[in-house]
Amino acid sequence: MAPVSPSEDLFSLESTNALTAGALGFMPRVLVFTTLPHRRPESHRFERVNGRHTLRMIAPRRVGLPYGSYPRLLLSWLTTEAVRTKSPEIQLGATPNDLTRKLGLSTISGPRGTAHRLKGQLRRLLHMRLSWQTTADLHRKSSRYGSVNLEYASWLRPARQVLPRRPAWRSRIVLGQDFFEEITRSAVPIDLRAIHHLKSSPMAIDL
Repeated sequence: MAPVSPSEDLFSLESTNALTAGALGFMPRVLVFTTLPHRRPESHRFERVNGRHTLRMIAPRRVGLPYGSYPRLLLSWLTTEAVRTKSPEIQLGATPNDLTRKLGLSTISGPRGTAHRLKGQLRRLLHMRLSWQTTADLHRKSSRYGSVNLEYASWLRPARQVLPRRPAWRSRIVLGQDFFEEITRSAVPIDLRAIHHLKSSPMAIDL
């Protein structure tokens, strides 16, 4: 098959819808109304307000908050998998590079490589505590409240050596029940092809 040029790929976004193209994904509604930090926060606390919607994040000082494109790609992929499988348990893959490929990223090794930076943002994501609040309207005090709890079994750490030069991996994330129910009940559809083209800019992903 001949390679598809960027212009042809972009044309397909307009000519073929995401469902037909097999590129239908989902993003948590709370992260559409209120977005994650674009740059590395100076504080371990973060709050963003958009009308009736409030997002709050807190993380241990030694870890820090997630920021940039990678957490957005991770959360959209986790949400898409949760909606697709109807299960709060998400398999990350046999190796870190497997997860990198699932997110449509290049597998560049080394301390500045993709897998290393992705693992760093995943660590931040798994250690944060995220909560959101939506008021019924601008004049009433009633609200809906929930929190994200990303429970996980083995964060991309190799288990015992089973075969020579081939570590066994136990890599899965179990979404907290409140977050799982929220994203499967009200996830916002997205076109994964568009996200792939915009992956270098967190602001563009948000927009």
